[in-house]
Amino acid sequence: MRARVHALLPFKLTVPEGSQFTSEPYDIDGYTVIDRPPQKSDRIWTVDADTTFVTVNGVKAFDADVLVVDFHKEEFNRARNSQLDKERTNDPSHEIINETLNNQLRRIRYAGREFAVQPIEFPSCGGQLEYTDDDGNELPEQPGLVRKILSRNFSFSFNLCTSEVWSNAQSLPPNFQPPTWDDIRLDAQHALPHIGTAIVLSAVALETFINQIVENLGSKNTDPPGVWAYVTNRSDWYQLPSVEDNFDTMLKLFTGHSLKDEPDLWLAFTEIKNARSQFVHHGVARIGKKGPIVTLPKATNLVGMMNQIIDKVRTWLPEEMRWPSYTYQNQVEIRSLIGRFKAEDAPLEPAEVVPETPKP
Repeated sequence: MRARVHALLPFKLTVPEGSQFTSEPYDIDGYTVIDRPPQKSDRIWTVDADTTFVTVNGVKAFDADVLVVDFHKEEFNRARNSQLDKERTNDPSHEIINETLNNQLRRIRYAGREFAVQPIEFPSCGGQLEYTDDDGNELPEQPGLVRKILSRNFSFSFNLCTSEVWSNAQSLPPNFQPPTWDDIRLDAQHALPHIGTAIVLSAVALETFINQIVENLGSKNTDPPGVWAYVTNRSDWYQLPSVEDNFDTMLKLFTGHSLKDEPDLWLAFTEIKNARSQFVHHGVARIGKKGPIVTLPKATNLVGMMNQIIDKVRTWLPEEMRWPSYTYQNQVEIRSLIGRFKAEDAPLEPAEVVPETPKP
């Protein structure tokens, strides 16, 4: 029996028309797996395909945005009412599917030197899992057994410019320059879903932020005179206050508050710092040397906590040191009609989706 996975890619693979692809079957966790050539859906990209085209070595190419993998074994668990099905994990499991999909993408990224090729997460990326016989023939309908599982997931990116945003922007000086750490923390948010990059930028934003804040606090502090100049001008630089010292002891001295007074924020700070260190030194973002690997939901949470740390410290600062801060309560509703997904042997029916998405 065959289980064929079609996964939508958030990027495009440029494939010369008529290309011949060959794949060697391999075994993983009891399945025989075959990587299939990338395919093209009818998903609409921003560039008009009728007026723009790419050639590779003189051959017209198309944009493939579907990755296909076949799993073979004697029999699959297709029970509709199983606990696995209720949790939207299947046979093969989502873990196995993601492992095979991303193994393929990693090899393409490495062999092709394609930096835009990134890992994906099935079924969040959208696609389907279809069961057939070994020859690809449709299975007979049987009560309680599924033949196809569809996943329709999509995302929108938008940057609001309401009258309130415009008014606040106009209230800033024409030559306004945001703090360096603020640009970095926005870059950290933009880096998602790339976990390692987002974690590193979050750590850099926090380090740059607290170093600048403590330096400004110290330069304004005159009790006792010259103490800050003495601390920062010492030749034994390795004994200067660390980032942890600045968030703890130095903040306590200058403001009466320590980040340690906020256990959730201190935990998030240490997790960001540890995950950053593991990623920089070992290439994998994890919480500590033997701790769990940072998942996308965890990374998203840590980036959010990075913002909360900065916002909390702001409340402890003298008024003249507080930067302009804006919050908005906007509800954004997106209505879209998801079109047909015409990967070979894998049609998806149209579905109307009407989510309510608040601006984060």
